[in-house]
Amino acid sequence: MSFGFGIGDFKAVVEVVIKVIDRVKDSPDQIKNTRQDVEAISAFIKSEETSCLNGAMSPAERAQIQESLESCKGIVQDLQSELSKFGEASHVDKGIRAKFKRSVQSLKWDQQANADTRSRVLLSLDLLEKKLRRLDSGVLHRTCAGVGHTQAGVERLEVRDDIRTKVLERQTQDAEIQAILNWICPSELDYADQQEELLKKRQRGIGEWFLDSKDFKDWFDGDKPVLTCIGMPGVGKTMITSFVVSRVLDEYKDHAHIGVAYIFCQYARHKEQTAEHLMSSILRQLLEQHSVIPDEVRSLYRSTKGKRRLLPDDMSDLLDTVMSNLTRSFIIVDALDELPSSTGVRDNFISELLAIGAGSKDKVYLTSRVPIEEAHGMRLSAELRIYAREDDMRYTVRTKLKKGPLFRNNVDLQNKVTSKILEAAKGVYLIAVLYAEHMSLFLDIGEVLIAFDNIDHSSDSYKTVYEQTLRRVTSDDNPMSKRNLALTILCYLFFAKRPLRIEELSHALAVREGSVYFDEDHIPDVAVIIRSCAGLIVLDDSSNMVNMFHKSLHDYLVEYHTDWIPNGDEFFGKTCISYLSLDNFADGPCPEVDPSSLWSRCLAQDKTILMKKRFVQYHFYGYASQHWYEHVRGSDSETADVVLRFLANGKKVSASCQTLECTAPETTGVHIAVRTSLERSLKRHLQLHRPQLNTMDSDGRTPLSYAAGLNSLEAVRLLISAGADPNLASEAKGYGGFTPLLCAASRGHENTVSVLIDNGANVRSKDHEGRNALAHASECGSRAVTRLLLDRGADPNAKDLSQRTPLFYAAAAGSKSVVTLLLEQGVQVNLKDRNGETPLLLAAKAGSDSLISALIAGGADVNAQVWQGDTPLSRAVGAGLESAVELLLKSGAEVDCFPSDDFPLHRALQIGSKTIVRLLVSAGVDVSKRGRKSVPPLAYAAQNGWADIIQLLLDNGAEVDKIDGSGQTILAHAVESGSIESVVLLIKNGAVINRANRSSAE
Repeated sequence: MSFGFGIGDFKAVVEVVIKVIDRVKDSPDQIKNTRQDVEAISAFIKSEETSCLNGAMSPAERAQIQESLESCKGIVQDLQSELSKFGEASHVDKGIRAKFKRSVQSLKWDQQANADTRSRVLLSLDLLEKKLRRLDSGVLHRTCAGVGHTQAGVERLEVRDDIRTKVLERQTQDAEIQAILNWICPSELDYADQQEELLKKRQRGIGEWFLDSKDFKDWFDGDKPVLTCIGMPGVGKTMITSFVVSRVLDEYKDHAHIGVAYIFCQYARHKEQTAEHLMSSILRQLLEQHSVIPDEVRSLYRSTKGKRRLLPDDMSDLLDTVMSNLTRSFIIVDALDELPSSTGVRDNFISELLAIGAGSKDKVYLTSRVPIEEAHGMRLSAELRIYAREDDMRYTVRTKLKKGPLFRNNVDLQNKVTSKILEAAKGVYLIAVLYAEHMSLFLDIGEVLIAFDNIDHSSDSYKTVYEQTLRRVTSDDNPMSKRNLALTILCYLFFAKRPLRIEELSHALAVREGSVYFDEDHIPDVAVIIRSCAGLIVLDDSSNMVNMFHKSLHDYLVEYHTDWIPNGDEFFGKTCISYLSLDNFADGPCPEVDPSSLWSRCLAQDKTILMKKRFVQYHFYGYASQHWYEHVRGSDSETADVVLRFLANGKKVSASCQTLECTAPETTGVHIAVRTSLERSLKRHLQLHRPQLNTMDSDGRTPLSYAAGLNSLEAVRLLISAGADPNLASEAKGYGGFTPLLCAASRGHENTVSVLIDNGANVRSKDHEGRNALAHASECGSRAVTRLLLDRGADPNAKDLSQRTPLFYAAAAGSKSVVTLLLEQGVQVNLKDRNGETPLLLAAKAGSDSLISALIAGGADVNAQVWQGDTPLSRAVGAGLESAVELLLKSGAEVDCFPSDDFPLHRALQIGSKTIVRLLVSAGVDVSKRGRKSVPPLAYAAQNGWADIIQLLLDNGAEVDKIDGSGQTILAHAVESGSIESVVLLIKNGAVINRANRSSAE
């Protein structure tokens, strides 16, 4: 053993290494990568065992190495602890739930923790390497007795460098894979946690009938590509879907070429579950399971540098690529009916899924309330009606009842109540569960008997059970003691603009009217919150989100919320404002951390550290600041004292506007009232407090600037009447020099423009780039605002700093109506800007035939050139605009102009437009001119294998035996294209068969 201090020290480390390696050798790629890191430590340690420097170092040197080896050992032990959870299930439970748990754990292993541990591996190797390098140098110097010692030292250094390089390369590769996955679909939009939560609720034997059904087996094992499962609300479709996911994962978790992706649609997540997210989630799941990124995906990521999100076409193409590389894919989607239909998300997603299921190898499983073929006019290959089995319902009801003290030891009562509940539920699993939760709270048999009499057997069972449950939780003798707590919780959940985390809900419930500071003693216990609603709400342990028990409860409250929580939206809004108005935030926005300070550097220069601390400490602050105005807008609460007091407190208002993206804003209550469209609040605020109206916020804009840009006509009138300056220019980035008039004109707000001008706005004002309101109105394509400004004295020939007039901007925007209006004013049509652009050159890019025609009719020069040589014709050709090309040629455009890149004919051949080629040839283009790189037009036609175009060019004088700039013959290009017809045609027209290509150097 090297270093002269006991082989046992190394063996201890290696033993831990081997133990971990054995544990992870059959695990997914993420864990296998960690295994390779552990092997690197092992190999490194073993290489030191064979060192010839044994006994050649001092006690101090040996102590240093001992310390580093202990660090390595600690890392491996940490890895063993981290990985231990992957082995627990396999040693305890062999059932389907345990198998799924292992699958989920392998997919959900904390990436950040993994990266941190692997970084420690690299750091420890690096530190140990540096120590050994120093020791090697000293020891070799002291013991340079022969070449053998030197060679051994060199070999040891090479081994260390190789190991370190490999670990670095692997970390770089893993980092890119993770970045690509996050680019495709953010990791927080995940469904594995939801699946795990569902399986936690599974009870033994429930749902097995579905997995044993013929329809399921025909889909799972047979040739049926699509299985749609239809069922009324509350029969257990989502739970059964979780069983299907578990079954598929369990069956194929070890198959490298089988992909599995699943999605649980939820009405509460409609803002997140867009068509893009749904498809990107499927793509990410398929990629993540195997940690293999196809070249097409990697190339697209690198080409966009991960900055541009995937377009729908990109998504479809990449999904096709990934699925084509798999033997089979299982796509499982639950609750399609909960996706929004008005935005087209549901229909588009279903179409994509059915397209997947139309293939011969992939499997698609769907659930919905409504049959898919009814919504899409097609018959699917298999359909299964889901219903609640009485055995499953009986087991669940008894289990729920046993939780109540009255039923725990009374089997006869359990049986009687269970039978009564099943009779009332009429096969609806959800109703049975709600009745069971309701009954389990009773404390004496008399209450149970009364409840029996009140059970309604009508067809509208949902309405009945929800009404009975709500009456009980709000009754004076409610054992939860706070009769309004349940209604307040349901109010917040129902009116919330997004799902609430339990921490947010707890803080909202702790708000007390008139409180000055937040009192944590008022925060209710989580168990109290959940129990008070008698089963109407559920807590998702994986996400900490609190949700209504079922969508049917949300649907019930949509119809009957005024009976239970009247003015609930306003009430929740006032709660938000009360929270924001606490003196905990009286100091205003959190100060920005100075990046030059030592403290900031110690915090990794995190300028938002104090702000993040505020959001962590005050859980409801984020929601309240982002949504309070949505709850009060349009209601009487706009003028409530709590709202007006808040708007008058500049520091608290500014604090509420501070987000993780915008630090230390300077915002007033007037800004907020305008930006959130609280016109009634604004009017009352101006009357009571007479605030400063020309103050700019941290973005450099006044309230009137925002009101004009938002087309808030009433706010504009109120602000001007109160003394706001209509000519005060903004200093905001992207709005430099914008007056309120420019803000309104740039968005085409005709009425607001009119009001501003009537109240003194300067119609000739310009921004920092020299553009006036007319230029902005022309660019946005608003004929009405353009006409209004012209009538009020705007100069149609005013030039900006780039020497462009409004006509330039109208032409570039492709607005024929505005261009025509400006031409009627007699504007100069052939002016050039600093780059030599003319309106017609810009219009040729826009590609509007009617626009080009209007400019030509107005006298535009069809042969005008920019300094690069581009003409309207060359641009239209390059863009493949066939009709525009035809129009320009008829108007006298020169066909042989030579821009900086190539002739129009060469461009047409390069982009593959036969129609444009024919138009140019008909117009008399020179078919023999060589273009860029001395390539003749016939060479491009031969490359494409276009026999008809070759014939056309030959008929018009093209020479068949020319050689291009690279020394290749026309015939050689045709041969490479694979077009036999083109080859024969060229030979018939004189191409020499045995003429050799020559290099460009010859």
